[in-house]
Amino acid sequence: MKIARYGLICSERLLHAKSCKFRSKTRKDYNEMKSRFNYIIAHRYHHQKRYKEALNFYNVSIALYPNNFEAQFGLGQIHLSQRNWDSAYPCFNYIVIHCKKIESGECFKILAYLSSKLKKKEQACEYYEKALGFNSNDYESMIEYASLMETMDPSNALTRKFDKYLMAQKE
Repeated sequence: MKIARYGLICSERLLHAKSCKFRSKTRKDYNEMKSRFNYIIAHRYHHQKRYKEALNFYNVSIALYPNNFEAQFGLGQIHLSQRNWDSAYPCFNYIVIHCKKIESGECFKILAYLSSKLKKKEQACEYYEKALGFNSNDYESMIEYASLMETMDPSNALTRKFDKYLMAQKE
């Protein structure tokens, strides 16, 4: 009986190994698809406020396919909500570095906020400038940027960087 069971286990492992080889030959985007499915599950848990489960599925999704920017963003959001600035920063930074098509300044705003929390004020200023480059009417970013500039250089805070944004408002 033990020998038959051992033979069954070995044949199952062999079939599994062959199916993995077959999948890798037929689907080049297999890991990308698995990553997408894990992202969908993670997003659902995230929406249900079950953050521990969402965190696990986001991590699996990113491990399978690091360029799943939605999973990177979701993972960063969870770290933000838990105030894990050091863990959130690499998620959003990865998106900014590797995503070829950024359509809004949202990631830059988040990175600016995280940089200021991590005491990287010069870098935070750069990210606020990039965020304002996407939307010069983003008053929230302007206020945050102004307060950051005021802590760095109180005498020239308003005149140094905001002339071009103020001129854009007059037009």
